[in-house]
Amino acid sequence: PVSSMSSSSTNELIFGVIADVQWADADDGYNYGRTVKRCFRGSLRTLDRAVDWWNNLPSTSSANMKENAFTQTKTNTPLHYIAQLGDLIDGINAAEKLNQRDSALQSALDILERAPAKPVNIVGNHELYNFNRLELSQATWLQHGDAEYYSFIPTPG
Repeated sequence: PVSSMSSSSTNELIFGVIADVQWADADDGYNYGRTVKRCFRGSLRTLDRAVDWWNNLPSTSSANMKENAFTQTKTNTPLHYIAQLGDLIDGINAAEKLNQRDSALQSALDILERAPAKPVNIVGNHELYNFNRLELSQATWLQHGDAEYYSFIPTPG
């Protein structure tokens, strides 16, 4: 969906970014090449700390409140939105492994719900390990409307 956003006093676009949370309620492990340690349980705390950081950003006055292109901000935060760039949960949550994809996803989404601006959630390869394309096309947490992408115009002109 195409949206337009404007700022009442400046043409600034301010957003938060997080990627590759890869949350799973599992003991630490390694990547497939066994070269990188994967701290599955610690990743949820990292997400929580990111949300705390966003929540502690200096507030803007109501006169400088930003319009959010995707959803309304929940406070007078300087953020327009938060880009969650995929892999919110890890592939080991899938049915053939831990079988906890829904609860893992909900745990991560519950933390993102505390953020001062709504997230724009992007599908990563680990979401594809956990959900089929039909499930993702119907997922309300993706908020993609009738399209499988996001698009916006950050400022008029």
